[in-house]
Amino acid sequence: LSDHGNERVADIRTALQQIRRWNELASDGGRFLLSVNVSARQLMTGELLDELTHWLDAAAVDPGLLKLEVTESLLMEDFERAEQMLARIKALGVQLALDDFGTGFSSLSYLHRFAFDSLKLDRIFVQSMLENRQTLQIVKSVIALAQSLNIETIAEGVETEAQATLLQGLGCDYFQGFLFGRPLAVEVATERVCEIGRRLVS
Repeated sequence: LSDHGNERVADIRTALQQIRRWNELASDGGRFLLSVNVSARQLMTGELLDELTHWLDAAAVDPGLLKLEVTESLLMEDFERAEQMLARIKALGVQLALDDFGTGFSSLSYLHRFAFDSLKLDRIFVQSMLENRQTLQIVKSVIALAQSLNIETIAEGVETEAQATLLQGLGCDYFQGFLFGRPLAVEVATERVCEIGRRLVS
């Protein structure tokens, strides 16, 4: 999402419209979720909440198919305000993800205060866990912590089969990285959605 007025509104509208289009194209092929990054400025103003409420109704999209990603550093800029805003966004049915987990200093102290659905393990840990025993222990601990709080884990920066295999063995729920694909233009991604739908229906 953009930080700039009307562009921010357009990005929310575009994201929700894209979710609706992909799920219509997929037919019986499943439900597609779209994640969107949120900046501190967006979160701390009431405008974001108003825009979400309006465009969720206008797009007729299941709120659970939209996930907003926030960083640890964002939470610490104004903890009380962030907690209030995230609770109100969560009440709309929108999912929340904590991005770049482990790079800040507030994680363990405040994680239980926020209703996060997902915790994204930063790529710094993923890319060094095979060579560094201490990093591996951190990854294990983060995944175990998330499981104990009933939060799904998403590993960022997965680039090798060895990394994916290790993370799967540790109980990580989802992977993100070049091992599975490069960023795609929306037109290409839409065609992939159609292909998935055609295969599953047939």
